[in-house]
Amino acid sequence: MVGKVREGRRGVTGHVAVVVLTWNQCEYTLDCLRSLAAQTLPHTVYVVDNASTDGTPKRVRDAFPDASLIANATNVGFATGNNAGLRRAFDDGADAALVLNNDTTLAPDALALLVEAADTDPHAGILCPAILYAQPPHRVWFAGATADPRTGWSHHRHHNATYESLGTDVRPMDRATGCAMLVTRACYAGAGDFDDAFFMYFEDVEYSLRARHAGFGLALVPRAVVHHHVSASSEGVKPANATYYGVRNGLVTFDRHAPRPLPAALFRHFCTVGAMVYYLLKPPRAPRRILDALMGYRDARRGRLGPRG
Repeated sequence: MVGKVREGRRGVTGHVAVVVLTWNQCEYTLDCLRSLAAQTLPHTVYVVDNASTDGTPKRVRDAFPDASLIANATNVGFATGNNAGLRRAFDDGADAALVLNNDTTLAPDALALLVEAADTDPHAGILCPAILYAQPPHRVWFAGATADPRTGWSHHRHHNATYESLGTDVRPMDRATGCAMLVTRACYAGAGDFDDAFFMYFEDVEYSLRARHAGFGLALVPRAVVHHHVSASSEGVKPANATYYGVRNGLVTFDRHAPRPLPAALFRHFCTVGAMVYYLLKPPRAPRRILDALMGYRDARRGRLGPRG
């Protein structure tokens, strides 16, 4: 449990870890690990495999024998999978750990720049790089995000802008993204694990709000650059589970961290579900997913979490 993690001083001074969660997509994973091998900052890699069926564990062992491999027997989801890697990393003495999607590649100095920013501002508990689309012209996918407790909406800032328009100054942000987020040891000791009950989607928003309530800042480090192979499905019609978990976990997150009187809470619920329905009715339309959104709302109200039944 995270209670065993000694907090120490804030900032990052020594051992840095990277946790890469995988579920199939072996070629992406290998590209990601190659980019980690090219980093200018020494670090330890933990690959957590969620029961891939495409040979990922063996190919990772063969190509990167120095990486620590944690092989789960089943797909335990984003939260539980990353928690296994984070616990191992901090138990092994990491001063900070980068949670990283397997479908990303890092600029060679990305990890060093994140750690430099963390050590410059010991108040920062979570730091994110600028994340660009892997496909040319490499526009911005993530450069900070909002988290509005009134509506329950969370939007990426500067989405689809040019990288050059971001500037280079480190700046605060409302919430991080689990695609690439550096968590300091002090923050992990104070905020704990990702919430296992979420299974997938919105864990990063919930964790960001929990870290903020624990007294930690969140920072974007634009000079640190990560490229992300955003799937075509996530940019078009939302899959059923993305719709369901997005509504359910979004409602749970803001009800937990920003409680409101009943009228305001119901307004937020209306905004959350309404925004999803509006999205699903826009081209390319997916009205069949509206039922998934309503089921997510039902289960949030009932407190039914964990994997979708």
